[in-house]
Amino acid sequence: MKCRIVFCLLAFVCIDWSYSQAWADPPCRIFGRKSVLMPAPFGTHVNGWFDAQAASAEADQFVIYPQEWFRDGTTLGPYGSYHLQRITQRLPGVPFQVIIQPNLHDAKINQARQTFIINHLLAAGINDAQARVAVAFPRAEGLRGDEATRIYQQHLLGNSGGQQGGNAGSGGGSSGGVLGLPGGGAMGGSRGY
Repeated sequence: MKCRIVFCLLAFVCIDWSYSQAWADPPCRIFGRKSVLMPAPFGTHVNGWFDAQAASAEADQFVIYPQEWFRDGTTLGPYGSYHLQRITQRLPGVPFQVIIQPNLHDAKINQARQTFIINHLLAAGINDAQARVAVAFPRAEGLRGDEATRIYQQHLLGNSGGQQGGNAGSGGGSSGGVLGLPGGGAMGGSRGY
């Protein structure tokens, strides 16, 4: 019995000594032992990715897309006017630029649109409007037709898990994959939406 206790005590001391020697932290003031490096809390790295995605999505709220212009002209349509009003309200409190998606056929329209937005922001009291408005392509990518169909079907069914509609990437489309069964539709794909 005494041998077991001595052996267990000796094993504990050896493990504790080797474990504390593995970390090169400054010595702990309690009992003269070194502190133990603790891992980051659960979700630390995942939350960083979520935050980056949320920031990208928020930046996209400051993009003026071609369909917001009235008849492809240089004045905004009804939704474009509402969107510009929201941009004007939020712009002083965010670090984002206002991006105008370019018209690929006419550079004069791009310049006129940029001038229109800058003048509106200057009139609203945003003094750095010229530096914050640019004609450029947004970072967000559009959806392909097959992706849009699957995402729309999932939205109708109230599915937000991302695993349904293709059985984790084995297919999908309009005639299969909606309820988590392997898809066999004409628009099956490898993304697994």
